Amino acid sequence: MKPGDLRQFKDGLTGSARTQSVAGRPFMVLEAATTWNPPALRVSFLIDGRIERGWSGVWVESNSEVVDESR
Repeated sequence: MKPGDLRQFKDGLTGSARTQSVAGRPFMVLEAATTWNPPALRVSFLIDGRIERGWSGVWVESNSEVVDESR
């Protein structure tokens, strides 16, 4: 993932209310940065007119897919 990527969360995500609120929604990656203590990829993205910060990059990548911009 890199800034500017358009992605969409998968439908039917379960878990916290925060997780459920993004299910099926398209978003744009704003930042994908690695933290060092502990090492982890953290993602910030624009969704529904708001910015979400600090989400696990591994989780975001595995629970979303690239939007095909050619359609």
